[in-house]
Amino acid sequence: RELRRQTLGEEHPEVAASYANLGDTYYRKGQYREALDNLQRGLRIYQKSLEENHSNFAQCYLSLGLVHAALGEYDEALAQYELARQVYVKAFGAQHPDLAACYNMSGKVHAQRGEHTAAVRAYEQARALAQHAFGAQHPIVAEAEFNLGEIYFALREHAAALQHYQRALLALVPSFADTTLVSNPTASALPALPLLRDILRAKAEALAQSSAARPPRLEAMHAAFATHVLHADLLDRLRTDYQAEGSKLLLAQKARASYALALQSALQLYEVTRDSIYQHHAFAFAEKSKVAVLAEALQETKARQFAGMPDSVLEQERTLRIDL
Repeated sequence: RELRRQTLGEEHPEVAASYANLGDTYYRKGQYREALDNLQRGLRIYQKSLEENHSNFAQCYLSLGLVHAALGEYDEALAQYELARQVYVKAFGAQHPDLAACYNMSGKVHAQRGEHTAAVRAYEQARALAQHAFGAQHPIVAEAEFNLGEIYFALREHAAALQHYQRALLALVPSFADTTLVSNPTASALPALPLLRDILRAKAEALAQSSAARPPRLEAMHAAFATHVLHADLLDRLRTDYQAEGSKLLLAQKARASYALALQSALQLYEVTRDSIYQHHAFAFAEKSKVAVLAEALQETKARQFAGMPDSVLEQERTLRIDL
């Protein structure tokens, strides 16, 4: 950023882009005030150097909206998303797929505020734009379907949630075409995508809720367990692909939670069926959960050492973990 500023001058669009990129980095690190400061600096330079309908404005407004939402400033977040939408409409027209991001992000803010009808409307607009531009199979379509599923899950409408989660899988896995709600792609067909991880986790939870009726719905129980297994396998693949210690730590935490849910699902199936195979599955996931706890501790130690935490503090924390 400093080299660009010295070479190009303080009010050049590329300097603004550097500020915006730095703001995005601070956002990902959870340093929201620093993110806000850099994004606003970038925006001020764009306002002096670019035409008002330039797409860089929209990207900056979207980033500002994310930061405001993270700070709980929901009205301001929605205002920023609306500004981004207006820029995209002026620049590209009302049917451009980039508008889907505005609607997906707006929907998430409405969902956080409990405004479910407004959230559904926004997600449906995002889905329609993406389908018009790309067809039924595209990550943006999958994201909108997943977001719709999350709304219906929050409303405890598990059958409707499952329909959207299944559509999200269909949109994200090219070789998968089974609309049956208890069906999943094969493990080998799954692309290593974080969104797919979230879809499988949500689908497994929705199936588990669907199976909770009395008497238990055995088909849904089997499907919930199979989806938990698929989710755990995908997490294992993702963990091998990540390089940053912080990312590995986050995935280790998610893996531990995933193994616990798969273990619970296996035990529930054993209680209903008395099939010993589910005892073996439960034992296997219990062992994987122990390994995940150790991996999480190791990754956390590496991350803290990288951050410069004193060895004495790390040793004290390790001792406390052992005592627990």
